[in-house]
Amino acid sequence: MEDDDDELTILVGAAEGSTALERDGMLRRLEEAVTLAVAECTNEGYLTNGSTGEVDISLTVAAPGLAAAEALSLVGDSVAALINDPANPGWGPFSVSVTGESEDLTEGLDDATDLQVLGGFDDVEALRRQLEAGTHDDTDEDLDDLDDEVVVIVTGPDGLSLTGIETVRNTEAAREQLLAGAELLTSVELDQLTALDLQSEDEDAREEAQAQARFVAGALFQASVAVVDHLFIDLDTLTRDGTTETVAEAPDDVFFVLGGLPERYADRYDAMFTQRLIIATADVTRRLTAGWEPLACVAHELALRLILDAAEVELDQADVELDEGWREAIEANLFEDSDHEILFDPQTPDDVDDEDLQVGEESAPMGFVHWFTPFNAERHLPPYLVELVELDEEDDEDDDEVDESGEDGLEQQQEHQQH
Repeated sequence: MEDDDDELTILVGAAEGSTALERDGMLRRLEEAVTLAVAECTNEGYLTNGSTGEVDISLTVAAPGLAAAEALSLVGDSVAALINDPANPGWGPFSVSVTGESEDLTEGLDDATDLQVLGGFDDVEALRRQLEAGTHDDTDEDLDDLDDEVVVIVTGPDGLSLTGIETVRNTEAAREQLLAGAELLTSVELDQLTALDLQSEDEDAREEAQAQARFVAGALFQASVAVVDHLFIDLDTLTRDGTTETVAEAPDDVFFVLGGLPERYADRYDAMFTQRLIIATADVTRRLTAGWEPLACVAHELALRLILDAAEVELDQADVELDEGWREAIEANLFEDSDHEILFDPQTPDDVDDEDLQVGEESAPMGFVHWFTPFNAERHLPPYLVELVELDEEDDEDDDEVDESGEDGLEQQQEHQQH
């Protein structure tokens, strides 16, 4: 940060029950809204630094002139418009602070010395007028004792006040959502989702096993939605400004899902690949509700791995405690083998050719070029993932007489995949 830069810090609460992926998405939307406002205040450029915690999102912007009242007002309006938009649920209270020092004025929402929590007000503007006139009697009520929605007023060091709405944290609601999702995961048996004995003669042990398995089922269902949703966001990141063509070219932690793929191929994860991965992932999620089928290719296995990663986040956010071994049980039941783990093994040399990247001579190749190739003739992929290849002349003596309709079909498929 330059010596003459002001540092603006925005701290926004996130409702408990929000997943890490959801909070990452909130951070990106916050950064976009704030930096657009900052760009109107300065022509000398700016730096941003964002992070997410368990129940909050923090974004710091450094640029000259941010301590000006008009700059703070513009940024505050941008944040308020974002969190009050019904299309963006899950936002909690927010604070905006500006300082010439490189430090965060608020360590957390509950600990902020300039934070006032006020209950019983439906009219935020009326409350603001009372505060400005000095006619409102402050209260020290605890957050836990207030209603589901309480007004939070944060006063910055320059005397400006901004308003936010607190959403009470509720892990019980998150657990209820998991159990509701479990009812919709109809293609995987509960005994495939836990290492515990669902048929135990001990009634308590049996009920505990069933309860844990249902939570896992619900987490898989919700994670299936979250992964597909965030893959679309990752695709937008790759195509939005035209400057980031692959994951390798982007800053760290920009992507929600693509960052969970093997790093060795980061320079090949472009928009076209992401589109195909979205289809492959949707094909895996279909198996969870429409009837389970063996995974057909490496991309399917990677997609299920990403869903399991997201399921762990869902379970953590709902404070669900599981006995060890539940993920291993799923992997043993739903994966044909663990060959794809070689892609994540740090002991695997980076210079191994795609054709040689396999666990054994009889194993399926794991190299990038084979990710969308069916394991065998009995495994099938959606048309979007099928790679059309021209027949070799030695294998088909009629290859020189391909009719025009066949050529047109190939051209249409290639054009489709390019777009």
